[in-house]
Amino acid sequence: VRKDAINILLSTIANLKIQKPVPLSHMEDVIKNLSTTGVKVEIYCNNQLKRVYTVGGETPNQLGTYMFLQDTESPFIMHVPGFNGYLSPRYGIQGFKINTRTWRDRTVFDFHSSEIKKISLKHIQDSSLSFALNLFPFTLYNSSGINIPFDKNKVFDFINNFKSLNCEAFKIQNMKTTKNRIQLHELIVNNDTLKTYQIRDSLEIKQEDNFNVERMYATLNNGEIMLIQNYVFNKVLITLNELKKQ
Repeated sequence: VRKDAINILLSTIANLKIQKPVPLSHMEDVIKNLSTTGVKVEIYCNNQLKRVYTVGGETPNQLGTYMFLQDTESPFIMHVPGFNGYLSPRYGIQGFKINTRTWRDRTVFDFHSSEIKKISLKHIQDSSLSFALNLFPFTLYNSSGINIPFDKNKVFDFINNFKSLNCEAFKIQNMKTTKNRIQLHELIVNNDTLKTYQIRDSLEIKQEDNFNVERMYATLNNGEIMLIQNYVFNKVLITLNELKKQ
């Protein structure tokens, strides 16, 4: 899980306060919406159920959130003092449903340079750009297995770039496979394999496709499909020429 997201959730639960009662003129609609689209929250302490309430939508000014505490008579408008906004996203609610992906840790690679033993990077569309790097001892090979002289400073910069590399999102909606996508890279770091894929169906870049150029699809160890951003991963999806001694 994302520790920051869970900390926000727990902080919200701890600091939740009544902002004001629901106006009588809105009461019927609020109760109806809470009963049909609200999300129930159960809070346990030491495996004992301590509190149950339903989180609904936001108020018209988006500064409060409708909630109903179980076994009470009416809902209230709730807020967290000092926070200007509605609270449902803090509970992982998107469109009246829980989206657990918002709580997931999006780490792809998080290696300290001392943890890395080997890296290989295949450029699927142009093998001349591919390379393999062993760190014990330091050796750089091209796609044909030929030992290539390298620039130590560039290599050290490269292996230091595998810290805190995160994807943008998991499980692209309505996309279950990368089978018909054009593969771009296969990056292996120690025993982890990242495969990247073109978002477009063709390598030809068209003006109307420019919004897609900044992202790629990816899988880690053949797992779920991720969306990754080029500017985050371009520093590790480099070419052989960027490591060679000039």
